[in-house]
Amino acid sequence: MNESPCYTLSEATEEYLAMRGVDKLKYFSRYLVCAKNAYKEVFKTVLWTTKNVWQPLRKGDPYNYIDVPIDLQRLFSINEQDDCGNIIPLYYNNKLNVIKKPTKKACGCDACDCGGLCEDLGALTMTTKLVFTINGIDYYEKIWYKYCPNGDILEYIELPTKKYNDTRGQSGDYFDDYNNDYSIGNPGTANFDIVTVTSQRKICALTTLPCGCPEDTEENIELAQQVCGCAWPFGVRRRKHCDRVLGNINGNCRGEVKFSDCSTKIYYKPFPHVNRGHGTHTCLTT
Repeated sequence: MNESPCYTLSEATEEYLAMRGVDKLKYFSRYLVCAKNAYKEVFKTVLWTTKNVWQPLRKGDPYNYIDVPIDLQRLFSINEQDDCGNIIPLYYNNKLNVIKKPTKKACGCDACDCGGLCEDLGALTMTTKLVFTINGIDYYEKIWYKYCPNGDILEYIELPTKKYNDTRGQSGDYFDDYNNDYSIGNPGTANFDIVTVTSQRKICALTTLPCGCPEDTEENIELAQQVCGCAWPFGVRRRKHCDRVLGNINGNCRGEVKFSDCSTKIYYKPFPHVNRGHGTHTCLTT
């Protein structure tokens, strides 16, 4: 499937000359004209036809799939039959993720599938906020979260802080006049060091499974969204909108398909809430 399904006229002519043992292509243009005329004569009586075959839907991961026929040269469409007996084309979605997830889980649990909320809590990222800038160096506050097996979510904060070594302090602007409001010497002579203060606090507790993973309930999801939703990467959780409004054109909403990387399978992902009484075979037009 990675190669072109057809030959150009020049490629066919080169192959013909190679079979005849002609290695000098001095008169190649003449042979090319002969090939063009032969092509026209051959295809005067050739009818362009297609073939439809039914393929069984097999159990697979991450989606069920159908096997690609061995004699497949070119695929035109993949269809399924609705409850009224009509052939409905399925949409080929090139963005469909058909790569298997790694078997090793981030949380290290072997008692459950660790999907949903457990997987999302493992994807929490650290957030930063600019606190101040001194001598061209930016100092950031760092905040990250950690889920504990007892259901607690802990918040850790690293905050850069000025530690003054004496009581002189430093001048500052406390009004909107853009001038120092009091002077205790030359500006910028405050004697301080930048130290990082680390703090920790418990922000919430989730209900857990016996293995320690969080339960994937609406209450847990809503609570986690409120306390640490800003630390989830874009598109991870929870109030995301999968492209049903601005996505690819797929008006019948029957499902979508995509070739596997090895081009021997065609994965099939049905849309939810669609009634399929049969759901065991899919028709290919080749």
